[in-house]
Parts: sequence; C-alpha cells; structure tokens
Amino acid sequence: MTTKFNSLLLEIFQRMKDPIISATANGVTYTNVLATYHLNRAIRDFLIEKINNYQRHFPDVFPEYVKTGGSLTLSGGVVAKPTDCFSILNLYASGVDFTKVEQYRVAQIQNGTEPITIASATKPVFWEEGSNIKTLGLTSGSVVPRYIVTHQDITPTLGSGGGNFSTGSGAFLTATRAIMIAMNTSFATTDVNKTIMIRSSSAVYQGIIESFVSTSSVIIRGEAIPTGNITVADAMVSDASPDSSDLLLNPYWYGEIIERAITYVIEDTKNTKLE
Repeated sequence: MTTKFNSLLLEIFQRMKDPIISATANGVTYTNVLATYHLNRAIRDFLIEKINNYQRHFPDVFPEYVKTGGSLTLSGGVVAKPTDCFSILNLYASGVDFTKVEQYRVAQIQNGTEPITIASATKPVFWEEGSNIKTLGLTSGSVVPRYIVTHQDITPTLGSGGGNFSTGSGAFLTATRAIMIAMNTSFATTDVNKTIMIRSSSAVYQGIIESFVSTSSVIIRGEAIPTGNITVADAMVSDASPDSSDLLLNPYWYGEIIERAITYVIEDTKNTKLE
C-alpha cells in the first residue's frame, strides 16, 4: 500500500476544498488522475531543484534517495547505468575508487592535455554520458556504483495486505480521542503508531494510533484528527512505513511538495478551461 503517497493526495484534495474518501477516488472538481500526475511531477521537480541547490551535499540531506548498486561489468570503458539511476555519485572497483570528472574536462582528459588529472589503473576516472558510465585508466572488470535514485511515478494503491479497512459505520469521541468501529481485521496492539484515515460525510481526517483499547476501538492523535464528535463512515489503517512502491521522501518536506502539486493542478485546470 502506498501509505505516504495516499496521504499526500488526501491532503491535496482537502486543501483544494474538494475532499475525497480514499486516495483512489475522484473529487467533485478534480480527478484522481490529474492530482496523481501533478503530485509525481511536484516530487520530481522538487528533487531536481534540491540536487541543483545542495549539489555534493544532497546525499547528506536526502539519504533516502542515495543507493549503492550491485556489481556491474565494465567493458571497453563503458557500462550501462542502473535503470533507476538519476546521477552517479561514486564508482568503485576492488581496492580502487574512481574520480568523477566534470563534463567540461572530459575532452582534455581523453586526449591527455589535462595537466592535473592523468588517468591510470590506480587512479581511474569516470563520467556520465547519456545512459552510460564511461571510464579511463581502468576500463574493464567489476565496478559498483553509488548513485542518486530517480523518482519513479507512483500510482496510489489500497492493495490487500497493505491495510485494514472498516466494514460498517462507527464513531469518534473528542473527549477520549477514541474511534469505535468494526474493521475487516480487528484492531491489535501491533497497530500502535500506524496511520489511520477516517471519513465523515465529505470530510477526511488522518491521525496516528496512539494506543489499543479493544478489537474495535483505538485512541488516535495528531493535528488532522476531528475537533468534535463525529459519525465515522469509513476508516482505513496502514503501516506508518512505506512499502517498496511508496514515496521515499522524508515527511519534513511534505508541505513544500503539497504546495507545488496544488499549484500545478490549479494551473492545469485553468489551462484546460481556457482551451
């Protein structure tokens, strides 16, 4: 289940005054397809901007987007980059570290006129060229890349095994912050610290399960939980941690991502109407 990505979609629709009951639903004004497209676009643009801004410090700020790949076979000074690679940070061989060369220096190093860098088997260099890594000094053997991962488009899913959903209506009480509702899989102590999303009419709320009360009741907390007693039409519980297909980004940056996505959705809608 794409828990983090789904949560962002719900908040985007909420902020646009067009609330939806689940991450795969359409609002009255905006479609899920439109919002999903622009949320992915917002994440990608955000990351590209941060790569340009932070440059060599990007891995320190966004370690979740840095990955050490598997062994690649270098032949003739060329090897294809990993399919999920945005940019290579480092390249290693057994006992040897390659030095990354800026593009403007490549031609000089290739023809031997660069006075500082002379590539050798013990001091090899590499650069990126399209979808390939190219090397000088050491041009064959096994190499391991460390790289920035590109953002892969995410499709919101509510898949089986990724969540626990309600089978009927229930209630939320502000005095105790307790939600009482029957679920397809009963609440358990293992649900503590998981994300819970609840709907009342057209309003959608989100919180964290603070404590277990019974198989049909838990206490929740958070800034986006109801401020009054409500009838709960739907509830959905999912892990706080994303699965392999979910958003990697640290929640600290969610506010900026949401603002970008909302701007893109509204601009796209205006342009469509003008056409």
